[in-house]
Amino acid sequence: MKKTEKAAMLLQSFPEIPKADLLECQRLAPHFMLYRSDLSSARCGACGKTLTDYDYDDFLFVLEHKKDIVCPECGRKVTAVCDKYRYSVEVERYAQNFVIFQAGDNGTCYAHCVRIQVNLHKELGEPAQEVARYEETQRYAFADGQCYRFGRDRVNQLIPIYPGSDSFYARTGLSEWKYRTRMTEPTWDQPGMGYFQDKTYTILDDAEPLKGTCLQYAEIDKLDQIPMFEYIKFYMKHPNIEYIIKLGYTDMVRHWFAGYCAGVPGWIDWKQNDVRRMLGMDSYELRETKAREITPEDWHMIRENMPGFTVNECLKYAHLIRSCWGTLEGCAGKSTEDKRRVLKYLHRQNRGTHRQMYLSDYSDYLRECRELHYDLNDPVIRFPRDLAAAHERTAEALRAIQAERAAIAESKRLKQRLRDAKKLDKELRKLKQLRDRLCFRYEDLLIRAPKSAVEIVQEGAALHHCVGGYAERHAKGALHIMFIRTADKPDVPYYTMEISTEGKIVQVRGLRNCNPTAAVKALIAAYTEYLAGIFGKQKVRKTA
Repeated sequence: MKKTEKAAMLLQSFPEIPKADLLECQRLAPHFMLYRSDLSSARCGACGKTLTDYDYDDFLFVLEHKKDIVCPECGRKVTAVCDKYRYSVEVERYAQNFVIFQAGDNGTCYAHCVRIQVNLHKELGEPAQEVARYEETQRYAFADGQCYRFGRDRVNQLIPIYPGSDSFYARTGLSEWKYRTRMTEPTWDQPGMGYFQDKTYTILDDAEPLKGTCLQYAEIDKLDQIPMFEYIKFYMKHPNIEYIIKLGYTDMVRHWFAGYCAGVPGWIDWKQNDVRRMLGMDSYELRETKAREITPEDWHMIRENMPGFTVNECLKYAHLIRSCWGTLEGCAGKSTEDKRRVLKYLHRQNRGTHRQMYLSDYSDYLRECRELHYDLNDPVIRFPRDLAAAHERTAEALRAIQAERAAIAESKRLKQRLRDAKKLDKELRKLKQLRDRLCFRYEDLLIRAPKSAVEIVQEGAALHHCVGGYAERHAKGALHIMFIRTADKPDVPYYTMEISTEGKIVQVRGLRNCNPTAAVKALIAAYTEYLAGIFGKQKVRKTA
């Protein structure tokens, strides 16, 4: 029988969704906690209980619109919504996707993909209430080692305005179920502009409905956060993947399908029914790798990248490498003896110490030695007696060099800024009369103008903020930089102020951009009034 004919037969015999399963999906879907604006009562959509201020006054007091909260009655997380809407609209909407499996005849398994949408609906003059709708978006059938997917298209239907009318209006509807030739993950909704489709789904009771079907031993209940239908498609072709999961390598299988790696490796012999032949391992290797928490995938890489090593040597050194195969070759070269020498050295370093040194640590140590121009041909340097201590010394030396380079670069930048600032002093003198008028004193604090552009650069260096970059704009009159000082220390940097050409205080920053103290805030308040007097008179003079 052709696959299309089999698909048509399965579609005709496709069972309806049990009402109990739909109710369970509705129960698991997101719900609302609708509360009155005066906090006198609230109703939980998950359990249907009404909470009054007589029994739950403390709970009602903390409710906040559109915030998640746990219902004290049923323990479910719900979204609090204030009942304050006046119009006949759906004021809130949540949706969740579910997969419902059903057993059929002769080992056939059916799957319904259901999207539950919970709306909070309110009619004018009526209390708001939850309305749940569901839509079956995809269907799947699994039988005779094959996978079948069915979907419906969204079509525009022309509906007469009234019977016998020549005028119509368009309405979006769904076509009949059709067989899809591609076996993919389910689609849940039609994406629109600016809308990202929610592809996550929850499998409803993923073990019990599969009993007696072709997916009975697929171990679906042990796998989560993976494209489940991609896994089922693979399982229908290679059901012996069940053996790998039952051995305890669930995480390895999950990584294959979750996109964390390149997929299912090609070295596994899926034609074999013996798991040892499938994985290319004997009983001893299987037992020892499992005891050392080495996955078959890692063991295959170990044997492939360590030719010439015995099985016991591979088991002994596996934890030192931790999948850093390129690193091993970079540290020791391609020679088996050189690799063995490096691994023996690392194994001796870890004997009797609480700190474990791995191949990646040794690789970092060699890289630091090259950057420090150490002679790695010297065995004392290449294989130090205490690798951990030597690694700390080279790391510290490298940090010191990097800090020195950064200080030199910063010093060069500062000198260049000072040279540029000196060139601006001529332009700065043209604005001296206005800047002198901007000086101000309040209690124990004063505000003065910079004496030169160089002083602005030095201010930024002393207070560790970016005012040095404002020197050129200050000199050209695009803004005004003023210094805030204590009266007894007028030349010691304290706070820096930026004023716009309109006389507005833009920002005030202290050491490392800290905010003003209470005393400085009082100074700013008094200075704001002072600036209003100065710049207000200028505007009046221009208008006249």
